[in-house]
Amino acid sequence: MMNRWVLYVLLCCLCPIPIQGQDTAEEAIARLRSLRMIRNHKDGYAEGKNLVERFPDNLHLRAWFIQHMAAENTKEAVAVAEEMVTSPENSAWSWVALASALDRLGKERRDEALLASEKAMEMLPDHADVINTRADVLYGSNKENAIAFVDAYKTRVENPARLLVVKGNALYYTSNRGRDSERFEDCLKAFAEARIADPSNANAYYRPAYYLTVMRRYDEAYPLYQKAAQLAPTDARVHLRFWRVVERLKNKSEAEKIAEIEADVDAFVNARGEDVVSLKTLHDFYLRREDVEKAKMFGDRILSSHGESEEAEWVLVQRYRAMEDAAGEEGFQDPEQEEVYQNLLRAFIARSRHHNEGLLGDAYLNLFLSMGGDSTVSAEETLDVVQGMVKYENLNPHLTFPLGAIRLAERTSYYREAEQIALDGVAAGREKLKSQREYFDSEEEYQQAINGMTGLMADALGWVFFQEGRLEDAERELIRAHDLNSKDEDTLYHLGQVYEAMDNSDQAEVFYKMGIAIQSSGENPNEQALKSLYLKRHGSLDGYDDYLKPLIASDRETRKQEVLSSRIESPESALVFNLKTLKGKQVSLTSLKGKVVAINFWGIWCGWCVAEMPEFQNLYEHYKDDPDVAILTINNDRNPESVLPWMEEKSYTFPVLLDDGYVNKAGIQGFPTTWFLNREGQIVFLKRGWTKELEEEFSWRIEALRGVEVK
Repeated sequence: MMNRWVLYVLLCCLCPIPIQGQDTAEEAIARLRSLRMIRNHKDGYAEGKNLVERFPDNLHLRAWFIQHMAAENTKEAVAVAEEMVTSPENSAWSWVALASALDRLGKERRDEALLASEKAMEMLPDHADVINTRADVLYGSNKENAIAFVDAYKTRVENPARLLVVKGNALYYTSNRGRDSERFEDCLKAFAEARIADPSNANAYYRPAYYLTVMRRYDEAYPLYQKAAQLAPTDARVHLRFWRVVERLKNKSEAEKIAEIEADVDAFVNARGEDVVSLKTLHDFYLRREDVEKAKMFGDRILSSHGESEEAEWVLVQRYRAMEDAAGEEGFQDPEQEEVYQNLLRAFIARSRHHNEGLLGDAYLNLFLSMGGDSTVSAEETLDVVQGMVKYENLNPHLTFPLGAIRLAERTSYYREAEQIALDGVAAGREKLKSQREYFDSEEEYQQAINGMTGLMADALGWVFFQEGRLEDAERELIRAHDLNSKDEDTLYHLGQVYEAMDNSDQAEVFYKMGIAIQSSGENPNEQALKSLYLKRHGSLDGYDDYLKPLIASDRETRKQEVLSSRIESPESALVFNLKTLKGKQVSLTSLKGKVVAINFWGIWCGWCVAEMPEFQNLYEHYKDDPDVAILTINNDRNPESVLPWMEEKSYTFPVLLDDGYVNKAGIQGFPTTWFLNREGQIVFLKRGWTKELEEEFSWRIEALRGVEVK
């Protein structure tokens, strides 16, 4: 079997890149080292192949090449480095190569990376490249140890800049991402030292610029990004973040910002060329700026020149998602636009290669949903789309399997395929829930989720049998679905339909009435079914409203008892916070002590959160002048600057605090989540998920905490 390293050399012989100015191995090493300092692994990899061919016996050079290779193809770099350490010519540089390659894999093989860097230090303890590699690996393992190592070794190397960059990075992450102001200033000092030691080290500018941007200190970040962009002319990430910080500067006009960005865009394109990464960087930047014309121009260039690439795949995804966003919650109102959208999805699905099967599944799911109201879609395409959806879309088995089976049964005669999909959904749903096991608070809650998932599939199977005319089989599966999940409105509707088909209208009425009592975010099919049954019995709808009144009253009383019985018997104190409002005012939890407090955790990104916001605004209006009650929210959107304009657009006035990491610390894992705190700051009621009758049901909890009888 041919040695992997020999194979690399042979491949290099096929397409050599002329290298100028590296007449010796030491000059070649210096070249690869300098490319790392300016964050140019692409050229380091390309040039390194040819340099290794010219100096095949120099293991130090080979180690540097593998460091660049690891940034381009980590697994291949690990394999080549592993052969180096097992070969007879093994040296300290073999271990340096292996440590660098393994370090790119993160936690997966970090212990091995540490051991490899330790071996390199034992064999060559005073060489700067070995010391720097050891610092890099320690940083990934234990940042405090990395800081101590840098302090011990920075005076032993001629150029300590790379070590000081490691220290600066470690200080940032041990400063709680800048929240420990004293340690954060130490972080900035470490980077300043690095710039003095080596003004050509791009990371000495780029990394502190990024951290200052996170802290919203844009004016301080700007000159550092500007210099980093000059030093790293081909690094897409550096330039993209530089453009973004220019956008945020307050001391420049819009025209000045555009001119500076465009000048750097030109410099970046000239340095990087027409490669797909640079084109995609520019496409995404202009897309975010909502410059549709330029985004389309770069997107078209990607599709025409790099049509089979992963970047081209993403361009198509972003285009159909942009159409979804434009359609909004109401969906497409123009049939021609929806047809364009569907054809985009079909074209994406028809690609000869898919780099990301999850995106393929997303396209299938979106096409399936878009086709829902179109009865002209052929049975064959319906089957193809459903089968593609359940095969590739693995995020939402609770949707894809039951809805796919039901669609096939309602629109086609592929009953056996529909039946199999419903049966396969049981295993797929269980596997999905198993992967999310850690998010359930108890075994009981986990089992309820399993029952609910299994019930969805049993409901779909029962409905397939109903469409096929197998009423007894349908009744059996739907009763099983109801036993597993008694709160599913669709199952109750399906049971009612089965019993109507069996000429048992009394039993149908029972299930329709039960279905009406279920809270639904959309149209509840039981409402129309019960109305139709009443009309069939009475010949008109006279008296229907009076007929419903006892049902509505009973439902309200049942909901109230369920809400009040959810009171936590042994409440614990909420984690304290001190967060900023949208206008920068600090609000602490301790300042609310003595009040009954409702805290809603939400984000604009969360569809269910947004859906209940009109009711939440009503709740706030109800209590805003009550000195005994505080109603507020904590928002965790990644871009907090977008929240205030969104609130103003919706005319919402409830208080919003901005998350600073508190949501994660508080253990919030699902949205929306609402806490109801007593006067001592303890969480007495906890509501997860969307609530239809929010104002009423949240008020019941608040009044109970006030000690008022809930009516």
